[in-house]
Amino acid sequence: MSKLGEILILKNLVSKSQIDSALEIQKKRKALGNIVLLGDILLEKGAIEKQDLYSAVRELAPDILSGREAVTAYVMRCIAFSLGDGYLQSISFQKTNEMHLFEIFDKLGYMTFKSQKIYITGLMKPFIEDLEVGVLEKFTRLHENGNPIYFYDGKKVHIDFIPKLNLGLRQIILSKDEYNIILNSSVKEVLEHDSKGTFNGELPYSVHSIVADACAQNCSDIHIIPKTTDYYIFFRIDGEFVLQPKYTLDAERGRSLVFAFKKLGSGGSFRADDTREVKDARVTLGETCGGVDARIVLNPDGQRMGDEELVARIFKTKKLERIPLEEQGYFKEDVKVIERAFRRSNGLFLLSGVTGSGKTTLAMQLLMGDTQRKWETIEDPIEYIIPNKNICQHQINTPKDGATLGFNELVTGFKRADPDGLLIAEIRRNPTLLLAIIEAANAGQLVVSTVHIRSAFEIYRAMSEIFKIEYFTTSSLIIFSHNQLLLKSLCQNCRVEDTKKSNHSSLLKYRDELPYFVKDELNDYLENPFKTYLKNPAGCAECGASGFKGRTPVYEYFYPDVDFIKWLLDEEPDRYEIEKRVCSGNNRLGVNKLQIFLRKLEAGIFEADSKTIEKLM
Repeated sequence: MSKLGEILILKNLVSKSQIDSALEIQKKRKALGNIVLLGDILLEKGAIEKQDLYSAVRELAPDILSGREAVTAYVMRCIAFSLGDGYLQSISFQKTNEMHLFEIFDKLGYMTFKSQKIYITGLMKPFIEDLEVGVLEKFTRLHENGNPIYFYDGKKVHIDFIPKLNLGLRQIILSKDEYNIILNSSVKEVLEHDSKGTFNGELPYSVHSIVADACAQNCSDIHIIPKTTDYYIFFRIDGEFVLQPKYTLDAERGRSLVFAFKKLGSGGSFRADDTREVKDARVTLGETCGGVDARIVLNPDGQRMGDEELVARIFKTKKLERIPLEEQGYFKEDVKVIERAFRRSNGLFLLSGVTGSGKTTLAMQLLMGDTQRKWETIEDPIEYIIPNKNICQHQINTPKDGATLGFNELVTGFKRADPDGLLIAEIRRNPTLLLAIIEAANAGQLVVSTVHIRSAFEIYRAMSEIFKIEYFTTSSLIIFSHNQLLLKSLCQNCRVEDTKKSNHSSLLKYRDELPYFVKDELNDYLENPFKTYLKNPAGCAECGASGFKGRTPVYEYFYPDVDFIKWLLDEEPDRYEIEKRVCSGNNRLGVNKLQIFLRKLEAGIFEADSKTIEKLM
């Protein structure tokens, strides 16, 4: 018989048989790994009223909570069940008595401090229901020199409900102040790692903590690269491939980290312990990382059994705000052409570029500007929440337990949904999907989608060679082709004039290598240079001393007319012949990226250093 049961019987709140029955249920659930409080079972069975239970629990609480180790063990078992034992295996509890036990969970990203507060508050509610522990900002110091403490509302709290400012004890609940005291003192010493990033011989970083750090740095992709003795982690930030030395791990711990990613992403669709095959999956990291999804790709290194390269593309769902395209770096005259093409009632409107080039953002901004037509979207995953009432967004489900909702199923289903337009996140090499797209584009619906190619003028070749769609079909189907990349913008607050003509020298050096047929504007600049700017090596406070601030699109496009389509069918031209026809002469149908870059160079938005020019190639 438990102490709580004895008190409840003594107060005539429940009978002995009811307690025995509840204890039996508790025992069976515990055997299944489901830890449930006795009081919750009694409430569930309707054997007692909530206020009566809490009254009895508060009488019992001082005795129960005087055994801090027992309570901590109980909370840990509950958290282990909630998170899964795999999260706990990388922590040796015997080695962590120099720091707060739950501080480790926050630091390693297993469960954020805020989530711990919410979780433990719910778990210990019968003991602390009056304390309002979720109000972090209003906490006072919790305990000092063995004296009772008070919360912000002046209520006296039993000493054993609350942690002491003593790093040698395992504790239950931590205030914001105490958290900061620990974080700013001994935790820094405890978490100090060697050049391999090790921590007391255990894996120091979780998937959640690395992804949270990546998000804080506005990283688009995480790369984990295995070498002979170490694993290296890189973040893709503003298009740059940046090594993160603090996360360098030896091979054993590197494999453990990759395995942790795989466990989160497998969902039953592949074996996480198989290191011999290429795999991809989606990882949902939940609120501990701000609702982030990641798409992971795993490639065996082909040299050593067990080593795999991992790339995680980060998707953070956020509500999209409508921003005029002119304010995002598109010239006014080009915006008019783009929006005119987007108003068409049918056909294929294609956006292309490398990963992270802003294709999806542009597509979503165009959709947001259209409030008169019904749109259906298919995304993997949904990156932006569009508030428009006329847009219905759909996210595909990856195969799991035999249930699949994919591109094919949704496109087929849309035939009966009477949309005016479809946004398909990415055209894929799937005959059924491609047939459905062609059918929709021919049947009076505008289909917007993205492709991974390097130039707007390669679109016909790509559709023919990659997707096996006949040239005759694409010539009449594609109504607009747009390609772009994002380049770092000079900080307008601290940029410096290029008095030594460094930009001119760079462009002269690379002129013949630049893969553009139309270079008239470049040749004009090289003969008659205009004033340009460079980044300030010292930077300023506004740009964080980097000399750059944000990224701006460099784009190209063409909007074919009837004469162009007839010429296309007669000649079947290559990309350079297409570029020549649409980007030169008096009746231009488009622009190339070099033309846009030079206009922005003159406007002082870019510099023409070798790294920037190479991105245009």
